[in-house]
Amino acid sequence: MEEGGQIQFDPNAPPQGPMVIGAALSRTISAENSAANPDRPPAEARVVVIGNSSFVADGLSDQQLNGDLFLNSVNWLSQEGDLTLSIRPKTAIDRRITLNAQQQAVLGIGSVLVLPLIGFGLAAIAWMRRR
Repeated sequence: MEEGGQIQFDPNAPPQGPMVIGAALSRTISAENSAANPDRPPAEARVVVIGNSSFVADGLSDQQLNGDLFLNSVNWLSQEGDLTLSIRPKTAIDRRITLNAQQQAVLGIGSVLVLPLIGFGLAAIAWMRRR
């Protein structure tokens, strides 16, 4: 809060966003290193700082792409190639439906006989109304 031109901290006020969850910093190491071997590009120091490690804990690593954030951070730190961020494809979930014989019969009869009969019935009603 601001009173008389001074900023005061109010612990009950909600925090203003956006919030920084992490930072990635890089810095080129001194030119002395690159002068010794002109064929190599200058060395670079990198650091990634993220609030805490709970975002990559077992239960949270698959939520909100936390695992991708961690793996991309480690990949960037390794300096094995400056690829852009990547998001791994989601694993396919087995979504097969298991029906017993009675459920299969009801589903088959319903889709082959009942639904077409309803369609023909509604078409007949619409045809008779237009006559």
